[in-house]
Amino acid sequence: MLDLERQLSEDSRTLDLYNQSAVNAYNQRVDEQRRLSSQFNHDCAGKSSESARRAAEALNNSQQAR
Repeated sequence: MLDLERQLSEDSRTLDLYNQSAVNAYNQRVDEQRRLSSQFNHDCAGKSSESARRAAEALNNSQQAR
């Protein structure tokens, strides 16, 4: 995903707005980056945070029980 973002950043500087096929190809890469980002956010983001929260909560509970 990072490689695609770098490529999009570079391509945006040199994109020929008068070349429809170049614009279409760029837009397809933008759509792919959005899809990958959404998939990551849905599948991965926040999962480790939730695990860490549960672990900290369990540790706090065990400390209070002493």
